[in-house]
Amino acid sequence: MLVEKLELKRNFHLGRKEIEAEFKKGLGVSKIIWLKKGLIEDETGNYGTIWKDLYPIGSGGHIDLFCRFAGPNTIVLSEVKKEETKNNLVAAINYEILEENYRILKNSTDQDGKPFNIIRIPVGPFMTAKHVLTEEDKYILNMVNGSKAGDTFHYVLGTSYLNFIIANGVVITSKYFKEVRSQEFKVRDDKAKLALQKAFPNHKIVQIEIEGYNHDGAGFHCVTLNQPKVISK
Repeated sequence: MLVEKLELKRNFHLGRKEIEAEFKKGLGVSKIIWLKKGLIEDETGNYGTIWKDLYPIGSGGHIDLFCRFAGPNTIVLSEVKKEETKNNLVAAINYEILEENYRILKNSTDQDGKPFNIIRIPVGPFMTAKHVLTEEDKYILNMVNGSKAGDTFHYVLGTSYLNFIIANGVVITSKYFKEVRSQEFKVRDDKAKLALQKAFPNHKIVQIEIEGYNHDGAGFHCVTLNQPKVISK
């Protein structure tokens, strides 16, 4: 699965067919499914503000924040509930993005022509933060037009339950509830865990705090590199 907006932006000298050919050659796959966009908070800073004074803090719409394979025929996809879109423009934008991607997946098949089993997982909780820029914040200063040291930068964290790691018998994902936070965080954490357990029935689902990385739009999957097991013949 590829995110069209991200791939065409990063490979501006290539079209979809050329990009497909490179991925098929490099990964040995026979079919590519094109999703449209990633989550709005995973846009880069030069996108501008999303809502009010809030900027995105991401890399352009990486797929591992919202959509993953959980097996040969099972896909997990983030979901924004309709009621979450009230009075929250970020949630409203993500609702449209994710439902469009859901429709694409519902009408897609695997390499053998079989439809996918799609399991919806709650999006990460809506969380914001602010940071006073210094000369060391070169990425933001270069990305956000008119920004300068001393400005207060307001942004949306890249929270996600789908930036998980699949390891031997375990799936490591995020948790966001703390005693100082409302029970809504715990309810969301629990729903995500149950949905992931459905997607990975033979794995133990372990939730660990990852919030610090979310401030840079990253998560577990972004900062790890899986080492496949070598199977001798």
